[in-house]
Amino acid sequence: MKINIKKIIKILERASTVLASHIFLTCLFIVFLTLIFGALLFYKYIILIQNVEPEVSETFQLKEDASKNILRFLGQEEQRFKQADSKEYFDLFRKTDVEPEQLTD
Repeated sequence: MKINIKKIIKILERASTVLASHIFLTCLFIVFLTLIFGALLFYKYIILIQNVEPEVSETFQLKEDASKNILRFLGQEEQRFKQADSKEYFDLFRKTDVEPEQLTD
């Protein structure tokens, strides 16, 4: 089965001239194809999914050692957070009786 490239080129040239001569109908056909394709995708991924009941898999069980490690880690993080010193900054927008020269010292 030999593919003749010259025949394929002639067919494509004829098809392009027909499509170019009826450009409005070609664009209209492409728009309708796009709308139909979009509607099918919407139906498949939105409408059909709403009607399907989700499957309930096995219950999730956490191993005891893993849960203890997680709780220990969270406790350590909480202790570090409580021990952290917080620095207090001077409020620039509050009026005070202090002169600006005194603030720089």
